[in-house]
Amino acid sequence: MTMPMLDPGDVARALPRILEEAGDGAGVMMHDDDDGLTMVTLYQPGKLRALLDDDHMFVFSMSQRPGALRFFHELERTFFPPGSELNMKYSMLYVNWSHMTWIGARIPVEMRRCAEITADRTDMRIADGVPTMFGGGVVVRFPLDGPLVYTLENGCGSKVYDGMGAAEEARKDEMMELNKENRR
Repeated sequence: MTMPMLDPGDVARALPRILEEAGDGAGVMMHDDDDGLTMVTLYQPGKLRALLDDDHMFVFSMSQRPGALRFFHELERTFFPPGSELNMKYSMLYVNWSHMTWIGARIPVEMRRCAEITADRTDMRIADGVPTMFGGGVVVRFPLDGPLVYTLENGCGSKVYDGMGAAEEARKDEMMELNKENRR
């Protein structure tokens, strides 16, 4: 059976609905194969752990965090350029967790320095440990939980720490900048 060809933009627009329908803890991984085609895999809740191995690291952030999209965009464009052999080593992940969409990247662990350089350039920081939520005396850990899973946070000097207005402004500026780049 021949699978239908999907435009990556159509897939991206459909992601929130796909993830919501799949349930809390579901994820989608997108990466290019040897032929340059974008492969999309849906992981049902509880199945993301199958991605864990000693050869890859993951960096995750809430998709709405100011600076997160810039980080992932820069990481791919700078160190895993689309259309290159290196790009086949870069995977984007989207996870539905705690009523939010989380965005992440999977890269070879030996290329961790590339993620650190990108974090520095985009005023972000890679924190040790998986995203974790605390509330009502309960600790809930991210559905992909392992020693090579990290959380992307805003760096110490980020404008987001100047208040909600500054955070919203930073997010808006980021979206405008990325949209402008995508039109080129």
